[in-house]
Amino acid sequence: MFNFTTNVIINSADQIALLDAAGNATTASQTGAAAPKLFRIKRYRDFKIGDPTEVVKGAYKAVGYNKVLSKAIINEAALTALVPATNGAKNLARLNLYVKIQGSNNPMFANPFVQKGKPFGFEFVVKYGDTASDVADKLIASLKKVQSMLLNDDIVTIAKVTTPGANSTTVTSVEITAVNEFEKFTNVDLELYVEDPTFKDGTFENSSYVEKVTNIDPRTGAVSGTVSYFSDRNVKGSSTIATPKIVVAQGIEGFGTFEHLRKDYRLPTAENGRWLRIDEDNYPIKGTIYNQYTIKVETDRGVVGQSVIGEPGTSITTHIFWVPQSLASTFEAGLGLLGWTGNVAAGLGTNTYVAPSTDHIADDTELAAAGK
Repeated sequence: MFNFTTNVIINSADQIALLDAAGNATTASQTGAAAPKLFRIKRYRDFKIGDPTEVVKGAYKAVGYNKVLSKAIINEAALTALVPATNGAKNLARLNLYVKIQGSNNPMFANPFVQKGKPFGFEFVVKYGDTASDVADKLIASLKKVQSMLLNDDIVTIAKVTTPGANSTTVTSVEITAVNEFEKFTNVDLELYVEDPTFKDGTFENSSYVEKVTNIDPRTGAVSGTVSYFSDRNVKGSSTIATPKIVVAQGIEGFGTFEHLRKDYRLPTAENGRWLRIDEDNYPIKGTIYNQYTIKVETDRGVVGQSVIGEPGTSITTHIFWVPQSLASTFEAGLGLLGWTGNVAAGLGTNTYVAPSTDHIADDTELAAAGK
């Protein structure tokens, strides 16, 4: 048989109610005749409280969190490494950027592979005497020029950042930021071409790479892998760099955000986006972060089996609710009456799980530690 699953978005406290046996509104603390017997989700269904014919077999919670955009920081050491040391000399520098797309089908990143993505290159000339600020300006101008002339849409944003340094100096860096949560920077490096002294007409050769570092955890700032170091085109090695010249922090997609729910659960069609749309209350609100609650209910269906005479039947259905974090305590009070206590140790056995951090869904390590 099929698995019955629904997704319901709750936007106001009016949609949540506790009712006693007479159908009157009550609270979780009431006892006797006023004790709650129904946990009602208006315009959806009632969940029976303390009724043996309907048992909540499991309740799961996933805490919503905001998106984090991928970011690459090119530090001053990387910028000054591009400047030639000989008076009158000039170098050709190239920023190599590979952007992978994840969770989206943007045709700009279409390729023959399963993981969609494309490489981009931005070239600029660096002269003797250029400061880090000068190099940053040239890099920014090259990237903006390519995006405006060759690309339909911006793939990244770029900015020069100056911070106070020692002895009243300033430190210059360049920050490259993704334009959406689906872009991942799988490669960021600076390639340097030194001018060939044999030819004076702008011929460059002897390509070499500057350092790069990848996969910085956006939550902790920790390096999640070996730092790669490229000394030249032919020699590649690995080492830990105390102060990397290029740092890349991979972004994470939001969960329970307006964009997430609209993309995956409420398609942005003309009908869904129009004024006075159908079922408007069941549509996410921009700027709101929702927690996800999944409830599995086993219901006694009576003698409906067909294998033998008098065979009883039960059904297990899955009900998923997206609840604004501002209403989480109200909703969880109703879940508590159904047997959910909101923690791993005292909840519904192994069926209850609450993410230990409020900024992400639990990863495999956290699940293993919780015995899941």
